[in-house]
Amino acid sequence: ASIYLWAIIMTTALGVITSALKKNGALTKGEVPSPDEAVDALQTLNDILSSWSNEAINIYSRVTESFTLTPNVSSYSIGPGQTFNTPRPIIISSAYIRVDATDYIVQPISEDNYNMIGDKSTQDRPVTLTYIQSYPYGAIKLWPNPIAAYSLYITSEKEISELELSTVLSLPPGWRKALVDAL
Repeated sequence: ASIYLWAIIMTTALGVITSALKKNGALTKGEVPSPDEAVDALQTLNDILSSWSNEAINIYSRVTESFTLTPNVSSYSIGPGQTFNTPRPIIISSAYIRVDATDYIVQPISEDNYNMIGDKSTQDRPVTLTYIQSYPYGAIKLWPNPIAAYSLYITSEKEISELELSTVLSLPPGWRKALVDAL
């Protein structure tokens, strides 16, 4: 399994916009954009993201989400309109199951390692997760099969395609600056 070490940079779309407007001199220290300025800049920021994605330059954000598992179901589709209804992850970096106040690690493993598991009918609290990234949605396979309706927490990297002013972004180093500079 790959390990990703980042210094996570937290900001919002409005924070990126405010920084960009200060950098280009449209705002001074202590000023904030008017609602009209913020909406106009947000449209431009979304246009930049759209343009970059057309050039295969994709901006990713790290997101943690929770999903409820179904007892004795080991495979889940993930993507818009799927069992786990969320934008399709590029990568799942970590996962855990929370039982009462205790978190139990669910180790991401490769599809090859998952395929080597002999008895996939075993039931217990899942300890491994395999993410199969396909298009237009992905698949998550858990082992063992869950024996209860656990809450599965997944931390993943997802492509940013459309922002709102309040969208919270968790970006790797350098990506916030790239957005501010482009805007």
